[in-house]
Amino acid sequence: MHLIRFDSPANAVHRICSKGYTRAYNFRDGQLRHRQTGKEYQPQEVEIIEQHRFRRHSDTGDNTVLFVVKCQDGTKGIVMPADGPSTQLDLLLFMDQAQVRFEESPAYLM
Repeated sequence: MHLIRFDSPANAVHRICSKGYTRAYNFRDGQLRHRQTGKEYQPQEVEIIEQHRFRRHSDTGDNTVLFVVKCQDGTKGIVMPADGPSTQLDLLLFMDQAQVRFEESPAYLM
């Protein structure tokens, strides 16, 4: 397993997108949606490729998580929760039901 530290979510997104994980997904109201097409995904249609956690500088007790995912229809991209701890908890519960397939070499190292 490779341990890569990113200094910010923006830096992570840039590096991950450069390797083809270019789609953006929103998570709202318990649904994962492809931002461009509006297609909705159920947990069993999503594979988690990587996850990264970040501590926000403004509040040392406030963390955020970024998921790198691949969906059953072949789309690949990034999911981050909207602001708010309840949304993040809902996203974590959703992702807990998804398949986990961490790649041996993270997307940005390939």
